[in-house]
Amino acid sequence: QNLNNGGVIEVSDQEQFIEYGEVHMNISREVFKGTALARIQQLHVLFLQLHSTNIVHLETSATHLHQGEQGVAGDTKESDSIFGFSKITVNEMDQFHLEVLLMVQNDVTKCWHANGRPTLRQPTFVVYELLRQVGIHPVRGTCAQKGSSDAANGARDFLCYRQYAFCKERMVRNCHRLKIAQIAISRQAQKKNNVGAKCSKQE
Repeated sequence: QNLNNGGVIEVSDQEQFIEYGEVHMNISREVFKGTALARIQQLHVLFLQLHSTNIVHLETSATHLHQGEQGVAGDTKESDSIFGFSKITVNEMDQFHLEVLLMVQNDVTKCWHANGRPTLRQPTFVVYELLRQVGIHPVRGTCAQKGSSDAANGARDFLCYRQYAFCKERMVRNCHRLKIAQIAISRQAQKKNNVGAKCSKQE
């Protein structure tokens, strides 16, 4: 991991997200959902882009310590999210909202439109849900506009807050959603066993 000029940790590939999952979420690489990893990686890239253009401001726990703020103790890595920061402040709501919508709607990595759905009725919900699963939550009292919508059909805007913060306890409570379902693991194991048995017969 490296620090950019803004003090935000840059992550170069999925391997470091996997390592974070193993250490802080108790999720092994074998059961970390590929779709979730792809979404985390793409969202991280977007956050860094928005940070560099001052659309959002990202802060690490080290930043809080430097500023003398309370509430951060111990190893700073323990207090930062999988993205490498602990707090998001949205400076330009409209642009933030647009960039998130474009990321989901364009879906260049084919990870946002699950189950082959061409469109999502509530496109900001999938991002909000991912943030929730990694322990990032909206800060109460920072909603920019109650009842705002993220599409012409009036779908609820789930990203209408000006601040989001990381909470390790919330992450531990919700990160199980990042795991491959047990039934899927069983099917994969059965498939491998069937392939092995078939190979043995051929030998």
